[in-house]
Amino acid sequence: MSDFPDIQTTPATPQAGFLINRNFALLFLGRLLSQLGDAVYLFSLSWYILVTTGSTAKTGIVMMTSLIATVIIGPIAGVWIDRINRKTVLISMDAIRMLIVGTMGVLLYFDILPFWLLCTGTGLVGICTSVFNPACSSILPNLVSKDNLTKANSLDSIAVNASQVVGALIGAVLYAWLGIVAIFILNAASYMISALLQSGIRYSPTAHKVPGEFMNELKAGFSYLKTKRALYLVFIYLIGLNFLLAPILEVYLPYIVQHLLHGTVAQLSYIRVSFAFGIVIGGAIMSKLPQVELLNRRFIFSLLLFSISLFGMLIPVLPKLLDSWSLHQAIWFYISLTVVTGLFFGFASIISNVIFQKDVEDEYRGRITSLLMTFGSSAMPFGYLIGGVSAASIPMYVLIATTAGFLLLITLMMLISKPIKEL
Repeated sequence: MSDFPDIQTTPATPQAGFLINRNFALLFLGRLLSQLGDAVYLFSLSWYILVTTGSTAKTGIVMMTSLIATVIIGPIAGVWIDRINRKTVLISMDAIRMLIVGTMGVLLYFDILPFWLLCTGTGLVGICTSVFNPACSSILPNLVSKDNLTKANSLDSIAVNASQVVGALIGAVLYAWLGIVAIFILNAASYMISALLQSGIRYSPTAHKVPGEFMNELKAGFSYLKTKRALYLVFIYLIGLNFLLAPILEVYLPYIVQHLLHGTVAQLSYIRVSFAFGIVIGGAIMSKLPQVELLNRRFIFSLLLFSISLFGMLIPVLPKLLDSWSLHQAIWFYISLTVVTGLFFGFASIISNVIFQKDVEDEYRGRITSLLMTFGSSAMPFGYLIGGVSAASIPMYVLIATTAGFLLLITLMMLISKPIKEL
């Protein structure tokens, strides 16, 4: 007998347990397992390519194929998600990923997996993931009530970010113990178990009347978003946030640790893991807070604290303070600070998900979620490029102060925006 109450379509009881209801529990456990498998797989794959080829370029090419797939397929995926039973989408994407990764594992075992096929397979997995993730987010409001949306998104955030933290650690152990082939097979198995769990979801999709052509449906999604002024402003803000945050984590912090503090890659990894750990803590806190009707205050307050915390990153690298910090002190400062910034970022990320799930009609939810993920992912490479070029000629403390200051300014502009007050 299950410990979770059953749910047919949407309404979940407000007096929900830890995993809310049976349907959400199945979705959560499947997502946790597949995310953990992905984290172990990607960590081990990048290390394997670097060790066997000695080429950072080839490592970057393989990792880039997933991002390209997300950017290209993302908008189309949203149309598909709104057309088809979302449960079917989730199961199909897990099944396809299982077959691709499992096949690559077998070919690798027999040493007949060329580099081009590895890139192709990684790209195909990326395509499936770019469909799976927005489908997972879009189906949440169909499985839980509005009263439980914040808790559901908090738990989902914990699953994703805890997998990143634990995956790197497990990946290092499994790679040394079992080797890369076993990791391919284990990841394929995680997809299979995830699909089996999701097949147990009892979900009655809402029937929607949709136009026949993909492009018409895609344009309808854009048009719908523009009619929702508050959602459109949040949409633009989140894209800008991805653009500004990407170089801080992937360009500025590595530069600070290596060139200014003369630290090691291990110390950098501690800082990056601490950011994900902060998001996990944020998810745990948010899951305990009561659901409120208007989310604008929580959203803006989280973003304000996040923006202010970013200013802390410039303290150890200020010209008058740089030489007064020991490496040990500076690393611990950044570890502590990134936990705090991750905490506030986690708050804002969860609340933004709830806003879109609560205020977007079911027939448009897949398209809007995919557009948000696609444009957010597309903004990051531009952030890397501009941040990298800027770091070559502008002092690091100036870059961080400018980035944090600009983010704080646009957050304050949102604070006084009339449409945002209606969220």
